[in-house]
Amino acid sequence: MTSPFILITSHRIQPARADEMAELAAEYADFVQAHEGDMLAHHSYVTDTGDALTLVHVLVDAAAADRHLTVAAELIGKGAALAEGNVRIDVLGQPGPLLMKALEGNRANGVQVTVAERGLGGFARAVSV
Repeated sequence: MTSPFILITSHRIQPARADEMAELAAEYADFVQAHEGDMLAHHSYVTDTGDALTLVHVLVDAAAADRHLTVAAELIGKGAALAEGNVRIDVLGQPGPLLMKALEGNRANGVQVTVAERGLGGFARAVSV
């Protein structure tokens, strides 16, 4: 079994915009679920203080991550407008060219970017929620 491609991004939320970000996160999740069959899982988390958002994307491969950046571009832009900036980006797997360009731009802006290209193994288990 090949390892999935995982993209984790963390963002600072503008003061007093946490409620808007929560609404957008729900819209984003619905959109991704409906339009991106190569997205195996997506989860959004916000801090108790409402000042930071973390998104976890589990995709079939790096090409799916590149497609995601195009398909969800409008909603990604709306999220960026509610954020004060990216805090951290973690990539598990070898990024494709579109994501790599985005990572380079984030690094240049001082965002902490970590890429772990080689999976060493693991498993996935279906759970009931």
